[in-house]
Amino acid sequence: MRILFYAKSPDATEVYRVQIPGRHLAKKPGIEIRMTYAEKHPKFPGSGVKNQDIQWADAIIFQRPATELVLNVLKIIKNNHPEKTILLDYDDDYYSVPTWNPGYTFIRVNEKFWPQFPALVDGIITSTEPLADVFR
Repeated sequence: MRILFYAKSPDATEVYRVQIPGRHLAKKPGIEIRMTYAEKHPKFPGSGVKNQDIQWADAIIFQRPATELVLNVLKIIKNNHPEKTILLDYDDDYYSVPTWNPGYTFIRVNEKFWPQFPALVDGIITSTEPLADVFR
């Protein structure tokens, strides 16, 4: 199985929710891993979605997707590659981010996009059972 991880950004959640699981999965026989960012980052040449990565993958995991760009990418993948398994990975309840949280502005700007993601995918990975209840 070939798994493609799309991290949100180069931060601690990428380490714990993409890099570490990816390294452990890669040790399993028959599993190959690729990791990159769904959105281009100037510090990481070659980041962003590429058709050859999509073609390569059996399963695609988007970490913390929330933006219109990633929503459009997801729609394209679903339309052009319906056989691909697509998962989302969340560690925050975007419905309940308090205004004092530094991420609130980001969530507020993208709030019309991120609720559309769950209906387009095969499954959602969450960090806690209460967060899983939110998505259920």
